Amino acid sequence: MNNAGTWFLKGAWIESGIEQALVEVIEEACRSSQVNQPESPLRVLTHAREVLVRKNETLAFMPLFENMARLEHLDTYDDAGLGWLIESPQVNRTDTMRHYLSELTVLKIAATVWQALARCYWRAWYQTGSIPDSHVFYVDMHDKVIWTNKRSPVGFVSALHEVYACLKQAFVHGRGGHALFCCAYAADIHLSEVVVEVARLFEQALGVEIVQVIVTDREGLAVDVIQALASHNKAFVTLLKANQYSGEANFVRQGRFRQLKDPRTGQVTHRVADADFQLAPGLRVRAALIYDLAHPDVLMALIATVSREAEPDIRRIVGWYLGRWNAQENSFRDQIAFVQSQRQLWFAQQAQRTRSSHCPADHRVGDSPAGGHTQTRKQAGSIGRTGTATSYPRRKSRSEDSRFVAPSTSPGPAGRPPRSETPTTIAGTAATLPSTPLQTVDQPD
Repeated sequence: MNNAGTWFLKGAWIESGIEQALVEVIEEACRSSQVNQPESPLRVLTHAREVLVRKNETLAFMPLFENMARLEHLDTYDDAGLGWLIESPQVNRTDTMRHYLSELTVLKIAATVWQALARCYWRAWYQTGSIPDSHVFYVDMHDKVIWTNKRSPVGFVSALHEVYACLKQAFVHGRGGHALFCCAYAADIHLSEVVVEVARLFEQALGVEIVQVIVTDREGLAVDVIQALASHNKAFVTLLKANQYSGEANFVRQGRFRQLKDPRTGQVTHRVADADFQLAPGLRVRAALIYDLAHPDVLMALIATVSREAEPDIRRIVGWYLGRWNAQENSFRDQIAFVQSQRQLWFAQQAQRTRSSHCPADHRVGDSPAGGHTQTRKQAGSIGRTGTATSYPRRKSRSEDSRFVAPSTSPGPAGRPPRSETPTTIAGTAATLPSTPLQTVDQPD
């Protein structure tokens, strides 16, 4: 991709403040390390700013050239385009960049980097308020396959339909489809356990409270999440699970069915009605009854803690949820190439470890002594097969875990008394939400 387009991307990289933000984070971490560990041998501590910029640009722009997706590809890259773009006569090779990344890991800058990037992204796309419904944000998890020779939680990687050792990356996306913030968690974490924390960390990074509505998939649904967000005047939107209702009889209708149009095509796609739903003992929430015209016999139910005073038209709230695919899910699908690359690396490391296991008993496997870590074959054998779910204690299922919402037809999670004898309604955010045009058509019952 040796063309002018790469220079436009570099211009955006600089203009948005990303280059400056990354360098400042690294330099601050280096200064702190020099104070706390003056004898530290890290080479990054002595890098000039120009060197940091060049290495960061190498990592950022290498995928634009010859489809490089892994650091190993730098050793076989023989063109001049990347060197021109980073303004260097010679491109750094694999060992140099791998060592650089390992030293950044030692500096523990991941959280600080994401906070700095969030501020850059927010200023570039959302601070001016030009994106409609910019108070609505999407939170979901992406599975990042990893290799480790340590005992590690595993997870089902939906993009591969297989189980691997991985990290759960909780992303915050805006209504414009931009990934604004990320936090990494262990593979056995559940979305409902981190929704509130991720929203708090996102606002903490920006320095302003801008999240009014959070939209997640069904995995984020939990009574604790709804109540915690409501206590911070934040609304929550998600789908009910199919086993939580059997039909319209489980809902109290608050209006007639009305038609909802796809804003891109102008065609009617859904029939929607406002309603109330008893989510748990003592907790009633607003709901939307949804029929997709492509599947008119299937009832979908959405719940929202956005009050009717803040948003009278339930169709607008449904539109926020339907927008989740364009705003967030498509972003995850775009990462499938990297997921495949991570999977290939996993198999390569697994094969290398298998070969090492056949060495003589007095030999050691794992990382080299130069890397500061060794282990005997016996120790390595005790680790178990990385990526095998049966190697680890079984987590409670959703039905066994009292944190998750039980179907409304049941008396509630076993062992958990009702929070209140008097039914309550989560009012959601009390602020008046911004108004944007919505293509709708009234339809009689």
